[in-house]
Amino acid sequence: LEPQEINRALTLLGIDRDLERLLEELDTTQDGVVSFDEFLAWWRKNIMEARCVVTTSAKAWQSIVTNVNPPMNFGPLVLLKVTFTFCRSCRAFEPKWRKYSDQYKDIRFVELVGNGTVGAMEFCTQELGVKASPAFFVFRRGTDGGQLVMSWTGASVEKFETNLDTCIQQEAERQACDA
Repeated sequence: LEPQEINRALTLLGIDRDLERLLEELDTTQDGVVSFDEFLAWWRKNIMEARCVVTTSAKAWQSIVTNVNPPMNFGPLVLLKVTFTFCRSCRAFEPKWRKYSDQYKDIRFVELVGNGTVGAMEFCTQELGVKASPAFFVFRRGTDGGQLVMSWTGASVEKFETNLDTCIQQEAERQACDA
């Protein structure tokens, strides 16, 4: 694969990476060429099976939340965190976000950079109604675009844990009723 092809494809998907560092990561055989197999292995590990996915594309978000057959052991809940590049509390919350993604293993963690593209900005402000960040949205996967379960704003650890635990409990009760 040519570097420009890889960069163009990832940009279209809303994945912004430093091309030189990415090529070093992709070229596992260190032969100066990125094969399709190398790219596919990287894609599976870093995108499909990643605990946290970062995107700047509203379309990429939609493909995640509408996927009713999620990869790995992810359950029906998807947690969307909307951040902005200028948001200090978003940057401060980042290490906690990574820690929580390891703690809550059955929930897919997705970060949408709200000012990453015009489409992301419109989605965040018009469809999600984001007025403060970080903003969190828990969705239940569904082909209809997912069902919003709960939303909140702010970088409070207590609020984050309480709200996420509530969503997990409600989902467990819903699944028990469906069984």
